[in-house]
Amino acid sequence: MAHPRAARRLARFVVGLALDQIPVPVATKATRLALDALGNCLAASREEFGRAVLGVTEARKIVGAGG
Repeated sequence: MAHPRAARRLARFVVGLALDQIPVPVATKATRLALDALGNCLAASREEFGRAVLGVTEARKIVGAGG
């Protein structure tokens, strides 16, 4: 990892964050973006390149290269 201290600081911030500390418009936008990303992943899983990516993930699990 290029910046482990920065990652730790970010992780501490996220862990200590309560939902009521996030402004409603920000939480709404984040929710929509997360759902959009999920929808893209689901749609891609039906395409040839998406299945290829899923196949690589399964191969990594079988080989034991970190899956």
